[in-house]
Amino acid sequence: MSFSTLYIASNGMLALGTGMQTISNNLANIETVGYKTMRTNYEDLISQCYFSSGNHNQLGKGSKVESIQSMFTQGAFRTTESDTDIALTGDGFFMVKKYPTTYNAKTPLGSKENPPPATDYAATFGPGDLYYTRAGAFTFDKNGYLVDPSGNVLQGWQMSVPQVGQTPQRLGNPVDIRINDLPAPPVATTGVKLAVNLNADDEASYIYPATVEGGTDEGLGYAGAWDAKKAPPISPDNYNYAESLTTYDSAGGEHTVMVYYQKNPHMENVWDYLVTSDPGQDARVGPDGSPLYNSRESTAGLIQKGKITFSAKDATLGYGGQIKSIEAQNFNPVGNAWSDAAVSGGHFNFDLTVPNTTGGLKPPYPAGTPSLTQTISLNMGASGSPGGAWTPEEFATTQYASDSSVTMKEGDGFPECSLQRTYVRDDGVICGIYDRKREQELFQLSITRFLNPWGLDKMGDNLFQESRFSGQGKVTAPGEGGAGKVLGNFLEQSNVDTATEIVTMIMTQRGFQANSKAITTSDTMLATAIQVKR
Repeated sequence: MSFSTLYIASNGMLALGTGMQTISNNLANIETVGYKTMRTNYEDLISQCYFSSGNHNQLGKGSKVESIQSMFTQGAFRTTESDTDIALTGDGFFMVKKYPTTYNAKTPLGSKENPPPATDYAATFGPGDLYYTRAGAFTFDKNGYLVDPSGNVLQGWQMSVPQVGQTPQRLGNPVDIRINDLPAPPVATTGVKLAVNLNADDEASYIYPATVEGGTDEGLGYAGAWDAKKAPPISPDNYNYAESLTTYDSAGGEHTVMVYYQKNPHMENVWDYLVTSDPGQDARVGPDGSPLYNSRESTAGLIQKGKITFSAKDATLGYGGQIKSIEAQNFNPVGNAWSDAAVSGGHFNFDLTVPNTTGGLKPPYPAGTPSLTQTISLNMGASGSPGGAWTPEEFATTQYASDSSVTMKEGDGFPECSLQRTYVRDDGVICGIYDRKREQELFQLSITRFLNPWGLDKMGDNLFQESRFSGQGKVTAPGEGGAGKVLGNFLEQSNVDTATEIVTMIMTQRGFQANSKAITTSDTMLATAIQVKR
């Protein structure tokens, strides 16, 4: 017998004591948002070899703590009242940036409120300033940054402001997520979609000359029903259906565009249409060189005319009434001339020119009032080109035997708006809800995944940091590349299981007690051996 028995038992007590600390830490964090329970992994020490009678015998020398491992299993979810609480379901971590109290000698007072110049930025912030967390309890600070309870700023991509029919795109690299409650600037209208059903049983309301080959020309056609010198410029008796569109100029001014429809008096399955603006806001220059809102030409407000041809009864479908072709012409008031409108995938462009009402200008507009011109794409719900096949969209202009009505009306462009609230979608997009029914995608959260998340360094404050053991993180969006999705108005709870920890605590306690008993027993045996000598 040797003193090694005492050391073996004491090593066991040291290892199990560390295990008890792990258990205590887990129980202490049972209510910590996003906390991941830790497990103590033990291993035996190298054994001593004995050789006897040709046998290879080994005698163990105790145990030690091999590692303390975080268990990244999914925690339960708890609903919350805060729109900025987010939970991550699946793999990955939120990425946050920690701001130092000082930057460098060139910008000693740098902060979130007073960031360093761009030339110092790369030197100031490096990989060591990025941290990772599963705790999604974020709030906006006084400067509009989305921060965790320790003031670290959540990272994500800024989103583009799309045109009508387009999808917002991520811009550049992840940046600080910062949303303030200042009014959102106005966005000029670039496109509108207007899909209506035109009653197939209607009769023509405005009769104009028919175009006869080698003979009579239709003249202005349906545009002849418009006279800006009258009020209203077009009589209700001269159209079958009309719909208004609200557009916005680059200064946020609101303008109404009217689209009038009538059954063509000379052709089957053909409808005429007009696109018009308020004659009193038509800032295009007329033949006399002055804005039309001053000269009050009869053509003031007349922007575009065209024809929509619908298919007849189809042998395969059994019905008609779908767009077959569209003709469109824009009006130039300088020369009282019509020209074919620009066509792009079935969308027809027209120019809207209005007075710049910045500063509250109202009619009558003084001489020299500047004008604003914007090109707007009109989509009637079908894609194609003259002479080619036309494909109806989900909501398209049709000619069915039912009352004329609008089926889809939308457009981009907004006036100046104030932010009301934000919310987070499961793809990590932070959306802002503004007044005037404006909703805009502002940022998309960035999620970072690691091949070895167990190798991350725990930094306190629910934060992890990249290490040489974890490898470099892969940044992606929620739901992409294996990353988890996010839940708004939820928090991920600690994944500590109390029952499991209590059972492990009892086993650790008994092991510690048994090792201590081994020490006292060895001590008794040594004392007996010493007594024999005496």
